[in-house]
Amino acid sequence: MKIPQRETTDRMSVAQLRLGDFLKRERHRAEAVQATAPGKMTFEQALKTYEQRIQTMKSILTLGTLIASLSLAGAQGKLPQRSMS
Repeated sequence: MKIPQRETTDRMSVAQLRLGDFLKRERHRAEAVQATAPGKMTFEQALKTYEQRIQTMKSILTLGTLIASLSLAGAQGKLPQRSMS
């Protein structure tokens, strides 16, 4: 999953919305890549698909945890404030 290096906003709410959109696009892309053709599948193929989906979900949960911790730090005033001028 490619994570953008920089967002052009200093507002947490805008960043959260953009992250949600980014995660939705990445989840859709990952599912499209991992889509299996209708028909028979071996156990090995099914296991590989399952493990890939679990790994994708772990990545998404890790990003969600990061945003939650940033939100908490911002709510507690621990994040540096940028001037709007």
